[in-house]
Amino acid sequence: MTALSTRPGPCSRVKAPSYRKHGLLPPPGHVEGGKPYWYADTVRAWVAARSGNRTRRAD
Repeated sequence: MTALSTRPGPCSRVKAPSYRKHGLLPPPGHVEGGKPYWYADTVRAWVAARSGNRTRRAD
């Protein structure tokens, strides 16, 4: 599991609460002590599906 808000990458510590507040994040896979956690596969799928995803495509 991953605490999305503490990992570097597509969602910074500053942006994660805002994204969650506005319903832009997938539901957490687990909540412990009020802190949400996401599975790495869930985060990867979310990043890949985001509009504005800038990953390169093999042509």
